[in-house]
Amino acid sequence: MKYPLTILSKVADGKILGDGDDQFEYVHTDSRTISNPESTLFIAKKGPQFDGHKFIPDLISKGVRLFVTEREVDLPSGCSQFVTRDSLATLQRLATFHRSNFDYPVVGITGSYAKTIVKEWSSVLLGSKYRVAKTPASHNSKLGVPLSVLEMNANHQAGVFEAGISETGEMSVLANIIKPEMGVFTNIGSAHASGFDSRLEKIREKAKLFQSCQKIICCFDHKEIYQHLTDQYPTKVLGWSLQNPKALLFLTLNENQLTFDWEGVDYQLDIPYHQGVELENLCHAVVLGALLKLSSLEMQGGIGLLPSLDMRLQMVEGINNCYLLDDTYTNDLSGLEVALQKFSEQNQHDKRSVILSDLSDLKGDDENGYLRVYNLLKSHKINRLIAVGEDLKTHLDSFEIPEILSFNSTEELRSALPPFSKEMVLIKGARKFRFERIIQDLEARQHRTQLRINFTSLIHNINAYRNLIQPNTRLMVMVKAFAYGGGSAEIANILQYNNVDYLGVAYVDEGVALRENGIRLPIMVMNTDERDLSLCQSYHLEPEVYSISYLKQILSRKINLTIHLKLETGMNRLGFTHQDLPELKQLIASNENLKVASIFSHLASAENEADSQFTEGQATRFQEMYENIVTSLPQRPLRHLVNSAGIARWPDYHFDMVRLGIGAAGLDPTSTLPLQPIGQLVTQVTQLKWVQKGESVGYNRAFKATEDTMIAVIPIGYADGFLRVFGNGQAQVMINDQLIKTVGNICMDMTMLDVTDKEVREGDQVTIFGERPTISDLANWSNTIPYEVLTNVGQRVKRVYSW
Repeated sequence: MKYPLTILSKVADGKILGDGDDQFEYVHTDSRTISNPESTLFIAKKGPQFDGHKFIPDLISKGVRLFVTEREVDLPSGCSQFVTRDSLATLQRLATFHRSNFDYPVVGITGSYAKTIVKEWSSVLLGSKYRVAKTPASHNSKLGVPLSVLEMNANHQAGVFEAGISETGEMSVLANIIKPEMGVFTNIGSAHASGFDSRLEKIREKAKLFQSCQKIICCFDHKEIYQHLTDQYPTKVLGWSLQNPKALLFLTLNENQLTFDWEGVDYQLDIPYHQGVELENLCHAVVLGALLKLSSLEMQGGIGLLPSLDMRLQMVEGINNCYLLDDTYTNDLSGLEVALQKFSEQNQHDKRSVILSDLSDLKGDDENGYLRVYNLLKSHKINRLIAVGEDLKTHLDSFEIPEILSFNSTEELRSALPPFSKEMVLIKGARKFRFERIIQDLEARQHRTQLRINFTSLIHNINAYRNLIQPNTRLMVMVKAFAYGGGSAEIANILQYNNVDYLGVAYVDEGVALRENGIRLPIMVMNTDERDLSLCQSYHLEPEVYSISYLKQILSRKINLTIHLKLETGMNRLGFTHQDLPELKQLIASNENLKVASIFSHLASAENEADSQFTEGQATRFQEMYENIVTSLPQRPLRHLVNSAGIARWPDYHFDMVRLGIGAAGLDPTSTLPLQPIGQLVTQVTQLKWVQKGESVGYNRAFKATEDTMIAVIPIGYADGFLRVFGNGQAQVMINDQLIKTVGNICMDMTMLDVTDKEVREGDQVTIFGERPTISDLANWSNTIPYEVLTNVGQRVKRVYSW
């Protein structure tokens, strides 16, 4: 829908400078995601660590003409701006106005967990009858919600939006934007978040989403939620239950058949889940479908198209050194835009291919919609489009893309699959096209054990530390040791996209690999010797220099290098000592080939309060040595001293740059920050078998059954990082919310569990570490530190990246 700039004066406080009749169709807050510049309104926001106004000159050069700003900006002729005190509030009010133009049913979803998956599953079910507008990915914040609602258009027939909050006062704004007619409250976390005084306050705040609702769905068995909702909205709550017949809607599960009656309609549905959170999430979606008058046949059709449990946008390694971005469960315009944006965050290869199906929210004759598809592909520099479907095929003549292949069906594509090699491949398809079969054709690893890395949590952690440092303090992130087991190139590309200043690695081959995978950021290499210097020069890597002898070796080569000087202040590893300083100053003062980018040291015990005096002594020695050295240099190099713990505990020592390591992975050595673990190690039950009383299990017969015992075998062993010390009950894993102990010795490739009297089936997911048990649990059980648990995850374990 197109709006003139004057619409902003009607919905928000501010003034227009320029032509108020200029029209916009798209709204963006991220300068990197714009694909239709001539019809885009850019919202310039200012925060503690960013200022969107600085991107305006570059956006003008790309064709953007309309802006919302928080201060007057000098714009060239032909550009206009709406100047307001609060650009985010202006965006929210615009979205509120936009929402008022549509009268089809809109659903609002909130809760502590599962908002995104309930939203996605509900959208899939409703998609069997309606064209659905929905929150792309998990954009459920005070910024993401208005951007999501602005995607609503006249082609849609229903809307499903999720809303997440982190403190009191936020939900009322989101509720006014979404204005849902139906609501779903998924669950509440076991503890209240720091932004709320109690769990009850958190429930009360989240429930404000439902002020405009006619019906509110929740699980009757979540007593706190149900009680509060019925107190606040006594006539609107629809509590369902699989356990308590007193619920307004009682559902019966017999094997995998779910049955219930709603308003005279009998539903008998075959469902893929039999227990746990998956079943609960599906029940929310099914009840919503019944409220929106889906027939039993339509509901069953939607269930047949349900995505897998982990339905988020994912990236995996493909054949022939490719990367596959897997988004095979849905395909609509907003989802395509998000997928292409995430696609652009990874730059391991220059060649970029997209396998794309017909879009679910576009009609075949929607010229404007498919023009937007083309503009999105063009703006993200797609080299090859592989189109599947009749609707998309009819618009390809107007697509100016270097290579276009067209197929009528997925089967036709699979029978004539073109070659893929050293490229990034986005696979984006509506569920009915079953593109997951293409993923199987192109995927490099099929190991059932996966380390799942969540990029959204990674960026959350980065921002948590950024909030502790001054805007002019630079941020180096350590990606050594395969980025603490998570994947160096993949994580480094995300960090680069999110504007960190430096990367740090341990060895030169790690730096070379990053350069060969699209990383342009400065990279400091901690452990180098004379043999590495040619590679450092060729790949623009910056070695750490730590001794007089090594500095002399570098100087003898007479090569141009950027270096970092490491000082010894108390760690007693590598570094120049105080006694080295006179000779060090003489050597660097007489040399013109070397540029000293930084001088740094490392705190030995930054997290320990008992060692505070020692840490202060290190900082004092570092500053004295730094000031001594810079008298021999033409400029003052960057100073950096603190690591993850030091960033949190020692703000006075942030200096010019800080180094973030394990904290980026979500492990806070000081236990003071609201970090999110980025990794989850999961596998699945391969086999269940009864072991008779007196029989033994595993190598050396370490376990002998004292009674008939049900054993589950899972495909993970010490070669995958599940160490031998975890055997014989020393560790536990999670299956269907049940902690289960190991039995017998851990094998190289397999582990056995005692699941007697547990609800476990073959194929069930097994969590090795994640939310529970945690990495710290495994570290405690093996008498080590979380660093070792992370870096022990084997290279053969499949890495799956999601947002």
